[in-house]
Amino acid sequence: MAMRFRRLLRQMRESASLSPGELARLAGLRVEQVAEYEQGTSVPSFDACYRMSEVISAQGGQRFVMQDLWKALKDDRLDEWAVTRDQRVWDSA
Repeated sequence: MAMRFRRLLRQMRESASLSPGELARLAGLRVEQVAEYEQGTSVPSFDACYRMSEVISAQGGQRFVMQDLWKALKDDRLDEWAVTRDQRVWDSA
């Protein structure tokens, strides 16, 4: 689940020299939430994604963080939908 997003979030966080705890604190999230996002066991809301991207942009000087994170999350969800759809087709055959 959320493979592209979780890899990209971790890569961007590390590029900004932030620990998961620092990102969580500065974005107003719990460290457990950031860990779940990076492990792919939870999907962030738009608000959480936006807050993390603002912190990463400010700390790391990176541009287009929100666009890149949101696109990765959207792509992951499309992949999950396709797998679910394909599974239903096979199950009904």
